[in-house]
Amino acid sequence: MPSFRCTLSDASGRIRKIIRFADSENEAVRSFAGGTDYLVSIERTSKGEKAVGGERRNSAAVLEFTEMIGMLVESGLSLKDSLELVGAMRGEGPLKYLSARLSADVSRGVPFPKAVEQAGDAFPAIYRGMVRIGDRVGSVEKIFQRLAAYLRERKALKEKTSAALAYPLLVLALSVVGTFAIAVFLLPRMETIFLGFGGEAAEKIRGNVRTISRLASFLAVAAAAGLGGLLSILAARSRSPAFTVRFDRLMLRVPYVGTFLSALGTLNFSFAMETLVSGGVPIELAIGEAAAVVENAAYRAALLRARDKVMRGVPISAAFAEQASLPAYMSRWLAAGERSGRSDRVFTQIRNYFKGEVERSMQRYMALIEPILIIAVGLIVLAIVLLLIVPLFSMYGTIL
Repeated sequence: MPSFRCTLSDASGRIRKIIRFADSENEAVRSFAGGTDYLVSIERTSKGEKAVGGERRNSAAVLEFTEMIGMLVESGLSLKDSLELVGAMRGEGPLKYLSARLSADVSRGVPFPKAVEQAGDAFPAIYRGMVRIGDRVGSVEKIFQRLAAYLRERKALKEKTSAALAYPLLVLALSVVGTFAIAVFLLPRMETIFLGFGGEAAEKIRGNVRTISRLASFLAVAAAAGLGGLLSILAARSRSPAFTVRFDRLMLRVPYVGTFLSALGTLNFSFAMETLVSGGVPIELAIGEAAAVVENAAYRAALLRARDKVMRGVPISAAFAEQASLPAYMSRWLAAGERSGRSDRVFTQIRNYFKGEVERSMQRYMALIEPILIIAVGLIVLAIVLLLIVPLFSMYGTIL
């Protein structure tokens, strides 16, 4: 959506600038009609649109937006006034532009959940789902504190993961680039040099040079094929829902990876269910709404099958236990919730448990990835030493 930089003046003559999103300049001008501010100037800018669409992965801006709107709403301001206040802040950046766009949509009568949906990838899927859930329970404003807590936890987890991976990935990347450079630029020249030498050691070095070159070419082709396969899978997922379900079901069956994806899906689902059930939404309707925040399509399909059984009168614990894609821990606690009548506390327990599972899984994977990468780098160095350096010293001894 086009954005316009507007200069406004109030009755006292104070000047301020805001960003207003509208389909045309005339619509942007009409949006100020009847207000207390006077439009001094207006100009179109493409930067605002880029900030919203191009910053879709800016999790820090989304977190700051959520915390700021939550604080303003909690202080007594309406959601509409809070959006306008943040959108009218001085300076530039994704926070200001995102608030301005949502404020423009809400001012035109667009419901806030729909405005968030229209922002696309500016918000993660669970964020859009939780806002929709908050609207379903009748209080979007109360959802911001819960969303802020979730985003802070996810940000901390991402930062921990990035910090743990930074060093080994850098070492591996430099090793791969260095090996490739040796294979492409250095080894052919060395083979030419060794052609002038005779003897068994020189012939062995020439053979090893060709072996390393072929190995480097094979690794390059394998990496390109892997990247192409990944891009093909992503394209197929976007085009075919049936393929998405089959692929995601396969991922759930992969050892360790499937366990982590299942725990992550359960964490998001229980987080949404806790909000819905505590808000008074019937359990069968809550399952359908909460399933929308789960990113794995096979896990989401299992939740919807369980919901259909619940709507036919099957107890929720039995319906969940019949789905192989859903963890047994959840069905056991749901059975406890049926007996106690405290479903809201049950989903809190499930959320806390799987939050710990996700964190422990990440810690285990990080503890394994670093030594694996270091071993990979060591194998590359060892191969170069055995195939090139050792024969080179042998040839040197024969020359002497």
